[in-house]
Amino acid sequence: MPFPRFGFRRFATLAAAFLIILSILPAGLAGRRWSERERKDGPPGNLAVISFKLYEVGVAGVRHQMLARVLVENQSPLNLESPFRVLIGRAGAAPTTRSGRGIFKRRQRLENTAVGSCRGELLPRGQVAICDIWLQADLLAEGEEIAARLDRSLPGYAAWDGDPSNDQLVTTLKTSTPGRSTLRIAKWDVRPRILHGMGEVQFRFTVEGAHLAWLLSENEEEPRLVAGHPADGLLSGKGTIKIRESGPLTLVARNSLGAFVYETIPVLNSYEPPKNAWHQAPAAGVDAEATARILDPGVYDEDDNRIILDNLAAYLAAKDWAVELERLRRLGEEDKPLPASVLNPKARDR
Repeated sequence: MPFPRFGFRRFATLAAAFLIILSILPAGLAGRRWSERERKDGPPGNLAVISFKLYEVGVAGVRHQMLARVLVENQSPLNLESPFRVLIGRAGAAPTTRSGRGIFKRRQRLENTAVGSCRGELLPRGQVAICDIWLQADLLAEGEEIAARLDRSLPGYAAWDGDPSNDQLVTTLKTSTPGRSTLRIAKWDVRPRILHGMGEVQFRFTVEGAHLAWLLSENEEEPRLVAGHPADGLLSGKGTIKIRESGPLTLVARNSLGAFVYETIPVLNSYEPPKNAWHQAPAAGVDAEATARILDPGVYDEDDNRIILDNLAAYLAAKDWAVELERLRRLGEEDKPLPASVLNPKARDR
């Protein structure tokens, strides 16, 4: 049966029209994502929350502070030259609806109940900013869903960022695993605690439910990793450390979920003049708004253990150890042997 002449002409006309349309389309348009075509007339900028983690920091098993670490990436071809802000708060809110009212209620509630925030002034294209936000641990409860979200109410920000779909990440606050030991320092001992001149002290420790353990000291530039467990379990160990400067020796341990615990013992070198610079170190603030740090191009994260250890070292350095060291100094003077008389050796006990 011969092919209908009219049908063939219609097919040839449509094919030619299709080829003409393809020839005039800009190169690469067919490969664009649908989301990009949807907002081609909107703002071209885009910041995205790409990581959100919570770390609990406690003293001898008691909650002390919580560190919220948020990574924000500029995923647009434009530099952000205006401020941005990250809010931390509980994620519970009205369910999302197609009309968007649920999204509005969720944002409004997070703004009203934020427990911490971080502000950045700019972010070049393709680079990542880190927000380390210290929170009061008692503001959040185990098992709660916590959200980190970019603040679109900041003047001028929404006019730059046209993609709200990646503004928020939610995580569940979880610091212990059922069936495993709770993270706890069972033993931390340093002997001797008073030295009359530079010398070595011995330390012993036992930690339950731990993954890693470090020793922090003013006498060593870097945190010393002293023990580790493949998952979470019992860690114990001993060692020595050379003491030049009086100050605290701190055992820090963490579990695999990101909960940290620490305990400090001061050690005195009685021949060393009192140190007056401890209180000058910046303490980790929990009330003021945090400031975002911009990573170098091509760097997308930092070691989370190191940021906790560095902040903890700064926090301990900011405490005034003078009273405790003076108490040790008085004990050291009492225990320090006096020269005995040749005729009366018991004179040293007077």
